[in-house]
Amino acid sequence: MKNCCNALIVVLLTACACASALAESPDSKKMSLHFWGGYTTAGMNDVNSAIKEAASGGSVTEAKDGTLIAADLLYKAFPGVPGLSIGPRIEYLFISSGKLSQDAPLMNIKEDFYVVPVMVGGRYILSENKDWSLSGSLFLGVGIGYGKSAVTTAADPSNQTITKYCGSEMAGLLAAAARYRISDNTFLGVELGYRMLSISKMTIDSTSVSSLSSGGGGGGGGGYAPSRAPVVDPATGNNIKYDFSGMVLNIGIGFNF
Repeated sequence: MKNCCNALIVVLLTACACASALAESPDSKKMSLHFWGGYTTAGMNDVNSAIKEAASGGSVTEAKDGTLIAADLLYKAFPGVPGLSIGPRIEYLFISSGKLSQDAPLMNIKEDFYVVPVMVGGRYILSENKDWSLSGSLFLGVGIGYGKSAVTTAADPSNQTITKYCGSEMAGLLAAAARYRISDNTFLGVELGYRMLSISKMTIDSTSVSSLSSGGGGGGGGGYAPSRAPVVDPATGNNIKYDFSGMVLNIGIGFNF
């Protein structure tokens, strides 16, 4: 968790410094702020395989997609290239849960994930007229992934073992956007892109046991000290790779300043 937090702090400070510098720009019309929200796919083959390997006739739900929100703050920093804007972008991804539900023998697993890519990059306007514009963008940075695994087994059906873990890796986003101007400084947009983010190793932050009968949620008194061990596939002993790469489809609103 310490390495994850350090990476997040460094990138956030960089992004905040960029945003602060942009906010002080004397030419405010050169800035744009975008808010995005939409749908994303995710690879997650290792995660889904590990869940399936634990099943012996149960029902499996794969983690394969999710939703996201994002924002980017861009500035036309190069007068000689008026179509190019640069700046930070931050995203928050909610990945659908991976689940195993099995009665005989009892085995319930739920894997939850969220991801925070923090990046810096640029957008270039490829074509535009009075109302419409078409642009391409590229952002690079760090993606921090967080997970939580809740497991109930026949060995102790009254309790859940809850494990929280974290990892980080380089992240990238390549996208194209079409925007329609609805006023002088406001426009609506559609963004289609591909995210590159595959975390090769997640490290366990903490493990705890919560009583189902008392409605515990992972913070019960039966907690164990953080282990710092990598998350592995019980069947193979190999580190599980968390592949959050996938297609992105967003709609959004933007403002020029």
